[in-house]
Amino acid sequence: MWIEQVMRLAGWTPHEVGVPAGAGSGAGASGVEGASGGVPGETSGGNACAGTAEGVDWGARERQTQRTRKRTRTLTEARQVFFEHASPRLIVGLGVLAVGARSLGGPLGWSDLVIPASIAAAWPLLEWSAHRWLLHMEPRELGGRRYLPYFASRHVAHHQDPSDYALIFLPLQVVAGAYVAIGAGVGLATGSVALTATTLAAMSGAALVYEWTHFITHTDYRPRSAWYRRIWQNHRLHHYKHEQAWYAFTVPHLDTALGTDPDPRDVQTSETCRTIHRR
Repeated sequence: MWIEQVMRLAGWTPHEVGVPAGAGSGAGASGVEGASGGVPGETSGGNACAGTAEGVDWGARERQTQRTRKRTRTLTEARQVFFEHASPRLIVGLGVLAVGARSLGGPLGWSDLVIPASIAAAWPLLEWSAHRWLLHMEPRELGGRRYLPYFASRHVAHHQDPSDYALIFLPLQVVAGAYVAIGAGVGLATGSVALTATTLAAMSGAALVYEWTHFITHTDYRPRSAWYRRIWQNHRLHHYKHEQAWYAFTVPHLDTALGTDPDPRDVQTSETCRTIHRR
């Protein structure tokens, strides 16, 4: 159908139940088992959203992924698996290039402090907003079919099998596109190589922290600090209790400030935490 071909060329894919072809390998995973503290979704080999939805047993699919995943019980194991994936390596590489470009742009100035500080301050809100409004956007209907942009379709696949490492990371085209767009925008607006390079270097650092934070919550590693434990618990609530709450990542308290951190005891387990969207 020509409409589907045009939509695919524009980066939109039909919204179907099931993991998009090539989206994930099923070879790596985060654990869902055995949390103390009663986090939903972590009971004896299953989870609160493990039932069959729309004809697919998502819980069985995830448990199969978990059985074939690489070990990530320690930070060393998790770090090794993390850098086996292309997105973190690309972010590091682009960050190194940005730092190198900045070193050729003259002596350091106040902007080299202000820009990273501003990005660090704004990043948690950007995470929350992108997660809430882009990754969980509603499908658009055209020609009798529903479509999602690739990044949102991939996020649906991540909810279907949160234990698949390959579905955790930012798509490479999203990373590359963001660098090109932001680099071009800052460069055209300022005409400064130094300011552009500083912006991209700071963005690399923030993106890497985000990727690591998201990844580590889906590994077998268990939190030790109170801050990380809250991130870990909230993100699992998002996956296994209700997909329309707990959107924050690196600063979990942002959910409280924005009204998306309800008391889990008052939230009924969602029927669509695996599929996100009703058909």
